Amino acid sequence: MENFIVKFRNLGFLLLFFSCDGQSQKTNSVDIAGDYDNILHIAISEKDSRLSGFISYAPYENDPKLIQIECKIFFEATFNKNLKNDYLNINIYSLNTDSFYKKEGEIKIDSNKIFLKIKNNIPSCSSVLDFTDKKGALFYLTKKVRYNNFNFIKTDKAIIYQKPEDGYKTKKYLIKGDVVNVLKSEGEFILVEFYGQKVTKGWIHSNELFF
Repeated sequence: MENFIVKFRNLGFLLLFFSCDGQSQKTNSVDIAGDYDNILHIAISEKDSRLSGFISYAPYENDPKLIQIECKIFFEATFNKNLKNDYLNINIYSLNTDSFYKKEGEIKIDSNKIFLKIKNNIPSCSSVLDFTDKKGALFYLTKKVRYNNFNFIKTDKAIIYQKPEDGYKTKKYLIKGDVVNVLKSEGEFILVEFYGQKVTKGWIHSNELFF
C-alpha cells in the first residue's frame, strides 16, 4: 500500500510538472502589447490577427542642444502563427510627410524585447535611430499595456465627438498623422484614445482613419 501511495504521489508530481511546463511554453500574443523604452508602442488585435505599432521619438525634447528631428513612423502586419522568436514582415509608413510614404521592414519579438528593421532607413529617423543594423534597432519592454488596435489620422483635422452622433461635436480635434488606439465602432463613428501629454478619448468619423 505504501509503495502504491508513493508511486501515486510521484505520478501526480509528474502530471503537475508537465502541466506547468506546458503553460509556461504557451505564448499569449496579448502579452506583447505595451510600451518599449517609452519610444515604441505595440498593439495586438487577436480578433483580426493584426499587429500594429508606432514610434514617436524626438531626442531634442529632453536636450534642446540635440538635432531638431523627430522620428515618427507607423507599422502594421497580420500574423497567423506564434509571434515570438521569428521575424514578421511589416508595412511601415512615415508620419512626418503628407504622403505617408510606405516602406517594408521586419519585426522580431524575443521575450521582453523587440528588434525592428527597415529596408532603406527613413530620412527623418536615420539621424536618431538606426534600423539598418543586421538585427534591427533594439527596444526593451518597459510597461505592458493592453493596446488593442492602432491607426492614424489621414485628414488635416478630425473633430472629436462626445457621443457617436453629429450633434455632440466638441472643440477638441486630432490632426494628420496622429496615432490613436481604436476601442470600438458604432455606425459611422469610431471610439479612440489619443496619447498626448494627457489621454484624450472620444468619437471620430471612421473615414478620418487611414485603415
